[in-house]
Amino acid sequence: EVRELLRPLPELGLSSPAYRGRCIANIPATLWAASRGSPPPPEWGLLPGLVPSLDPFAGRAAAGPAVVFLVDGLGWYPFEQWARQNGPYRATWGARARPITTVFPTTTTAALTSISTGVAPGTHGLVGYRQYLPRFGVVADVLRMSPVGVVGTDLLVHPGFRPSFVSGVPSVFRRGLRSVAVSRDRFEHTGFTRVLYDGAEFVPYATAADLAHRLVRVLGRRRPPPV
Repeated sequence: EVRELLRPLPELGLSSPAYRGRCIANIPATLWAASRGSPPPPEWGLLPGLVPSLDPFAGRAAAGPAVVFLVDGLGWYPFEQWARQNGPYRATWGARARPITTVFPTTTTAALTSISTGVAPGTHGLVGYRQYLPRFGVVADVLRMSPVGVVGTDLLVHPGFRPSFVSGVPSVFRRGLRSVAVSRDRFEHTGFTRVLYDGAEFVPYATAADLAHRLVRVLGRRRPPPV
């Protein structure tokens, strides 16, 4: 499967993200269908969901909340190495795992925004961690949401700041996918977090143990979120 995903396209001579159903950008449409019972409206222009062989819900509604566990920068080969180490739970993960591609460019800002919007970077517009933002008229460090070369964070964030100033496509959470984002406390209220998780509830955590505790509490709610 990895060799197939890495096979160069004849017209390009290069590998390409598998946007037709084997890419991280296909996850939002799959989650939408599993939680809402139908695919996203076609006029939204989202990429299709995961191919049937990768759909954990087999095209049906999810029986309960779905958890997307994202480890930034963890590729397939490091994951395989981790799965081969001692421990039955690691072997279970390794046996069930299947490879998919990331987007292009593979930088964090582009990939995370594709996961939250369900479109490719060329559509949502975030194609690097440093890029020109027309709304602000500066080349910005998107992770810090500040002009490049200027010390400080979130210098572009002001009371009227909106995610649409940065991303050209609203998040699937803003469009109605009821979700909770459990992420590091230092990212709470930052400009990039507001772009990524616009429309979702944000639950911060401080340590690995705190992450587990917060996740258990979210899933244990009387009415837990679908995602």
